[in-house]
Amino acid sequence: MTRTALEGFGKSLLATDEVVIEATGNCMAVSRVLSPFVKRVVIANPLQVKAIAHAHVKTDKVDAGTLASLQAAGYLRRSTCAIYPSASQMATFPKTSTPLCPGPKRTSASQ
Repeated sequence: MTRTALEGFGKSLLATDEVVIEATGNCMAVSRVLSPFVKRVVIANPLQVKAIAHAHVKTDKVDAGTLASLQAAGYLRRSTCAIYPSASQMATFPKTSTPLCPGPKRTSASQ
């Protein structure tokens, strides 16, 4: 699917919708495109979501239905997926000049 097509799909969604996608090589790019259009994008790890990993029938349509059912039932928690906030939610995050994950402190001897 092209970025333009994905943006078109995003425009068809409601701001209150939640999108669940399976963790794949391009899931972060898909998440970045869709996140401005929805409440949140959930990226589910298929190895942790056993209903998908052990499914007898593996198709994109079946996987999508399973993910939607698991999300609706509240099964996908922070421990089983990465939740990425929408652009509007990101705007409310505090601005900081301190790195979120600072590296080791450098001394003059280590430089």
